[in-house]
Amino acid sequence: AGYNPELSYGSHFFQDLVEAEILYTAVFSNEKTKIWRPEKLEQFSDLSEEERQEEIIHIKNGLNFSKKVLVTSECDVLILDEILGLPQRGIISVQEIIPLIEAVGDGVELIMTGIERCEELWPYVDEVTEVITDYLKSN
Repeated sequence: AGYNPELSYGSHFFQDLVEAEILYTAVFSNEKTKIWRPEKLEQFSDLSEEERQEEIIHIKNGLNFSKKVLVTSECDVLILDEILGLPQRGIISVQEIIPLIEAVGDGVELIMTGIERCEELWPYVDEVTEVITDYLKSN
């Protein structure tokens, strides 16, 4: 703790990002950092119906907070990690994500991630980046 990460100590993965013209950067936590992590999302299907409904409320509250951050330009970059998987899981709809995209203020970058392609959102975004890893057998 108390040190800044040195990204050059990473593996070849970072060079792959550079070659694909993907910006990578460290995100430092401070008083302006807004973090929302739905930790129970991985076990969502194992939750009781009552717990699922409670988590959906938490997720929707997080989306509302994210929209407020975007509208008021409280940050330069907002990363909604794994949000693209929520529609497939039936947790939120694509129509609930579209207002987030439309709320992006001047000078704010919205990054949404996930293993799902969520192509229904493509007409609303400026750029789609797909990272593919191929594992090749070596002889």
